[in-house]
Amino acid sequence: MATAVRLVKSGKIKALGVAGDKRAAVLPDVPTMAEAGFPTLDVSVQFFILGPAGTPKPIIAALNSEIVKAIATQDVRDRLAAAGVQPKSSSPEEVTAVLKSEVARWGKIVKESGVRMD
Repeated sequence: MATAVRLVKSGKIKALGVAGDKRAAVLPDVPTMAEAGFPTLDVSVQFFILGPAGTPKPIIAALNSEIVKAIATQDVRDRLAAAGVQPKSSSPEEVTAVLKSEVARWGKIVKESGVRMD
């Protein structure tokens, strides 16, 4: 998004839509792909902080708490917004559910496409 924003704002390219479920704060006049007529095209970019399998739950909870606090600070929010990132905090359980859903969704698409990595 950060690269695209500069190009759109300079007039070098025209953004037809953003591939997420919400308009981008840095490009509020650019519709979502759903608004542009492609209702099933939602390929939102998401960033997660992950740890090794088996990390004790108290450590995960403590890390999550500190990350949520950091994301809530204006400095972090401003820096993320400048890069076109809309910060959103979530719980470890929510992240697990999203990752499982995405693996199922994209795994199906990859299998149906016939793509192979030999």
